[in-house]
Amino acid sequence: MDTEIGDNMNGIKKEVYVLREALKSKINYSEGTTIIPIELHVADFILPEDSAAVVYSLAAGMSKPKKLVAEIKNNTVIFTPEGDFFKKGINIIQVRIVSGTQTLVIFKETVECKEKMDFDDAGEIEIQKTLIEQLLEKMSECLSEIQSSEQRIAEKIEAEANARSEADVKHDKKIGSLEKNYNERVLNEEELKLVTEVGKIVDAILIKKLNEDINTTNESLSNLTVQKTSTQGGWVVEKYVNGWCKLYIKAQVYRASKEQTVYKLAFPDGMKLKNVRIQMTPAQNGWNVANFYHNTAGQTDDNAVISEAVIVFTAKDTTALTYCFDVCVSGFLV
Repeated sequence: MDTEIGDNMNGIKKEVYVLREALKSKINYSEGTTIIPIELHVADFILPEDSAAVVYSLAAGMSKPKKLVAEIKNNTVIFTPEGDFFKKGINIIQVRIVSGTQTLVIFKETVECKEKMDFDDAGEIEIQKTLIEQLLEKMSECLSEIQSSEQRIAEKIEAEANARSEADVKHDKKIGSLEKNYNERVLNEEELKLVTEVGKIVDAILIKKLNEDINTTNESLSNLTVQKTSTQGGWVVEKYVNGWCKLYIKAQVYRASKEQTVYKLAFPDGMKLKNVRIQMTPAQNGWNVANFYHNTAGQTDDNAVISEAVIVFTAKDTTALTYCFDVCVSGFLV
């Protein structure tokens, strides 16, 4: 009798005999199973190491059997049926063991394939699919939210870093400004000290110069001090210490003509001057004087020696009038 080891240990295991007839038990299998292997251990025949096995399956209503190649390991034929290798009901399998071109052993076993139960689970699958899709969508939303949060956190960190950088720049600028103000204040204090010192030096120089100018002025004033005043021939004569001399006279001329009048005024006592300057101003009846000037020869030459002043004037009309001119002559005595 074949010994059925069982369907535990990740497979259906059965001990078979090929050299003698024995009572055989059925191998139970379920329709649609594709992962449980069937292991048939040959108990009374040693299979060559180079042997191979082919398994055939035939059920009622089939015109030809299905077949698959099996593995031989530790004197055991091992194969895993495909999804439709067995039909529901009784299936006869035939195992053929070959070596090269020679068939060594052929034996048969019976497999009862249990019918699977059909359930209309398409809706359930669709529901499960919809649920999975919802979970995936939710996961995608969560991932997107996480990425958005990470982006917001990164932007916030960057903004804080930029703000800190700007604050550092402002702080550095403020420190720089304070240092600049301090340096400028120190510089201003140094400049103030320098200006004060320079001011003292300038004041000393100015005071010295002022004293020198005062002395020079005093000397000049002493030179301009009138030494003698006299009246000679209608002239008022002022003589100064340094030889400077001023002559004053009121010159009167009677005229009743519009023609040009030339009037010569001789200096008193044959006095002669050089570096002469002459000033004249109408003092009486000037309203009828058209023009006037002095025409003293050599006046433009400071080295020329002059002994008289020449007055030239023209009346506006022929009215008979006495014209009066204030004349001032200054120069150095020769």
